[in-house]
Amino acid sequence: MTENIDTQDIAPTDPTDKADNQLAMNQDLSRLGRKSLAYVIGYLATRAVSFLLLPLYTNALVPEDMGILSLAFAFSAFGLVFYRLGLDSALLRYYVGEAKERQREVFTTVYLILVVTGLVLSGLVLIFRSPLATSLLGTNHPEWIAILAAIMFFDTLWAIPMHLFRADERPLPYITLSLVNVFITMGLNILLVAHYRMGVEGALLANLAASATLFLVTLISIVRRLSLTTVSTETARRLLRFGLPLLLAGLFTVTLELADRYLLRWLSDLETVGIYSAGYKLGMLMLITVMGFNMGWQPFFLRRGKQEGAQPVFARVTTYMVAIMATLLIITGAWVDDLVRLPLGPITIFGPDYWSSTGIVPIVMLAYLFFGLYVLLLPGIHLSARTHWVILFRGTGAILNVGLNLFLIPAWGAMGAALSTCIGFGAMALVTFFIVKHIYPVRYEWSRLARIALLLALGFVILYGLPPSWWRNLALTILFPAGLWITRVVSLDERDLFRQFLGRA
Repeated sequence: MTENIDTQDIAPTDPTDKADNQLAMNQDLSRLGRKSLAYVIGYLATRAVSFLLLPLYTNALVPEDMGILSLAFAFSAFGLVFYRLGLDSALLRYYVGEAKERQREVFTTVYLILVVTGLVLSGLVLIFRSPLATSLLGTNHPEWIAILAAIMFFDTLWAIPMHLFRADERPLPYITLSLVNVFITMGLNILLVAHYRMGVEGALLANLAASATLFLVTLISIVRRLSLTTVSTETARRLLRFGLPLLLAGLFTVTLELADRYLLRWLSDLETVGIYSAGYKLGMLMLITVMGFNMGWQPFFLRRGKQEGAQPVFARVTTYMVAIMATLLIITGAWVDDLVRLPLGPITIFGPDYWSSTGIVPIVMLAYLFFGLYVLLLPGIHLSARTHWVILFRGTGAILNVGLNLFLIPAWGAMGAALSTCIGFGAMALVTFFIVKHIYPVRYEWSRLARIALLLALGFVILYGLPPSWWRNLALTILFPAGLWITRVVSLDERDLFRQFLGRA
């Protein structure tokens, strides 16, 4: 077993080698940072819809309707796991770094599989739409399930060119299409939900219109890349062997993230689901950061991992990313109560019925910080093509989360659901670490990570131990980043790296 120690304690014997290694690492980190920042912006634009719609939904929808809408989107998330078959990750795995003809073959095979699968699954959902509406949404509106079937089909297909933009390192079209999604979804929600008062159905129709439009816009790019003569059954088998384990893993992930909505509905009521979902969406700011980072991280580690000296780079990326996530958590947690009460003309960002939801936000953000750790641990799994382990990782978190929800929701309600999710993600990251260190050992910078963890724990003590006030919030906002600097989590010799990154971003 390889011992994991801080890379700062390992010095090359040749000073020239040390300088060359540091320069190479800085170039890697700068490149990853710029690419990830672009994808964070694009992913933030896509997911920003959830945040931008919160003032609309929390002021236009009663908590019960918000609960139904949350359950509808949860059903869509579960469904998309089956629509995608894990082939989005398989596409990147067998596309990045390959020859053009090979890339065309992989893309065409993936796309055709997803079209056929999507048509079959959407047909099944339409056939069973009435019982699904009653059992999953608690409503007598089967037409809403039909709308969701169409959304899932279009979302699956227009996401494929977005993955190719990542693989080809073309963030501009990725960001552009993400913004188109935002404008259409926002505009139609304002029209249908706020103006015409169509409630849940208006929100679903707005999402359907956005998904269908993006599918049509990306169709040109898709047709240019398709080559039916390159379709290969052997390639299909290879892709499915890689992707299908990720289907079950994806199902576990969605269970980990969204099962609490259904458990809250069954163990409490739709009003609790609606209030909880509003607070949870704010906590997903951390998920947006993690997933935006992952958009650049996955193509980066698939390329860099095939070269020598990748492990120290991965260790340094982990340190920086954990520091960023911890800072975001503490600052957001400090100001969230004030944020939801900010006026927007005659309304506030959250309607008053939803103000109580902010208590779960730091817990949800901590859960997604643990998810970020899990993402940082994945290079070894993908580089070794041992995706079957992902089932164990995510299954551990999902099963623990469901079990804890059954125990904690009756006792603590929404806070119990948030704590269950947090513990589930933490367990997933822990199991992943202990398995991956034998497959692909990385010498993490443990002394730096320990300092970040101590500062984060102190931040939580202040956050939940002191009553909310401007002084407390301002102190956390200033002192946490300062603490990272004072404790040398960010060392003095890294100033130039950050200046270079900011200058080129």
